[in-house]
Amino acid sequence: MGNVNGAKGDNLFTLEEIKSLKKHIQTMEAKLGTLESALEEKTNKITRILGNNFHAYGENAEDCNDLYAPGFYAKAISKDTPNGPGFWGYLLVLSYGADSTAIGVRNLTQVVFGYNVQKIAIRFRYGGTWRDWKVFE
Repeated sequence: MGNVNGAKGDNLFTLEEIKSLKKHIQTMEAKLGTLESALEEKTNKITRILGNNFHAYGENAEDCNDLYAPGFYAKAISKDTPNGPGFWGYLLVLSYGADSTAIGVRNLTQVVFGYNVQKIAIRFRYGGTWRDWKVFE
């Protein structure tokens, strides 16, 4: 078959080579599509498992005493959040107790990871009474 000439008239590729390259590119595109689908499936599975609980956004938390459901909270703790540790952060609540809706019954631990400071704070509620925050710097 014929040759495909470049701008200077040199023979760069034969028509067979171009067809072969085109087929190779199509194969690679198909494999890339398969990988993208697999990655999206894995990402969706992880999101379902974690419930997308590692992303704080929107309004700040109203009062740390009212945040008792276990998990990471989607609202940030501000330096002014009532009953908070006094700095910006992300809240994790750990719960011990069979009834996850019994607000005053469950024993809880709250941990705040600093947002714009290198601090971690922890406190717990035992027997319905919150203890003071302990801040680690």
